[in-house]
Amino acid sequence: MPIGVRLPLGLPGGGETIKFLFFSMAQTTYTSTVLPPLFLVLVLAYLERFLGKHLPDVLKAIGTPFVSAIIMIPLTILVIGPLSDAAANGIAVAYNYLAHTVPVVAGALVGGIWEVFVIFGVHWGVTPMNIANFNANGCDTFQAFQTCAVVAQAAACFSVVLKTKQKEMKRVAFSSGLTGIFGITEPTIYGITLSLKKPFICGCIGGAIISLFHTMYYAYAGLPGLLTTVNAISDQNPMSFPGMMIGTIATIVITIELVLIMGCDEKTTVSVSDNGSNTDLESVKTASADQEEEIVVYAPLNGEIKLISEVNDPTFAEGYFGAGCSNHSF
Repeated sequence: MPIGVRLPLGLPGGGETIKFLFFSMAQTTYTSTVLPPLFLVLVLAYLERFLGKHLPDVLKAIGTPFVSAIIMIPLTILVIGPLSDAAANGIAVAYNYLAHTVPVVAGALVGGIWEVFVIFGVHWGVTPMNIANFNANGCDTFQAFQTCAVVAQAAACFSVVLKTKQKEMKRVAFSSGLTGIFGITEPTIYGITLSLKKPFICGCIGGAIISLFHTMYYAYAGLPGLLTTVNAISDQNPMSFPGMMIGTIATIVITIELVLIMGCDEKTTVSVSDNGSNTDLESVKTASADQEEEIVVYAPLNGEIKLISEVNDPTFAEGYFGAGCSNHSF
């Protein structure tokens, strides 16, 4: 996603250009950037592999990080950073062009796949583009579309509350859905929708519905969610807020209906069997709510079998990643 905004950071107070190794630095800021570190790590992976093959074994421990730093620091500042910034600005221009010419396609893309970017943690990379749009135009379509993507995942969680028969699943889904209302979808995705698969897909489909309604935000929303829909209110565009509300309601209704129809592939039972001792696990059997097929999972090592609630990690112990058991090896 677009991640760069050009600011005159290459010029200090006196108006002189900052140089690095006799080369003028690009006038770019990398705040909230995503592409530069991604490209940096990609190049570094090949460099480290090359050094691992050609450096003597006695020098690898010290030589690999030292040589990597000597090469990657100037390469990132002078080449990778500016090029990735140019690519990011190109993507931003392309999105804005798409949003102005074919807003339906732009809305479907953002509303449909936004949460996929959240999964990989690159969603903050669009912040500079959003801010630049508000500064330049006084409005932004991206956050309006993004809002429905967020609301759709929250709606998918509440759909699971209606669909599941497990009390613990209902509790986790309800609390995760509440965080989604306020624009925080990580608990929603990792705790419920993505682990159950179908609700996540239904949420992506529901989020794309906003593409049918021409709307935009006229104030920046730090965490777009249900409560930030008021940012679509504008005297210059009186139909923006009604479009936002109709699109949001349609997103919620369609997402809930899809989840109720498609189901959520929840795991209902987990049983553990062993050979009579506490040190040898033969199999873990799980049954699916939607399928009667029995799946046998063999333990990779010997150990003592304990309930997942006994694990010394609240995330697993409280069942946020589903039911299960733990194998404590010795």
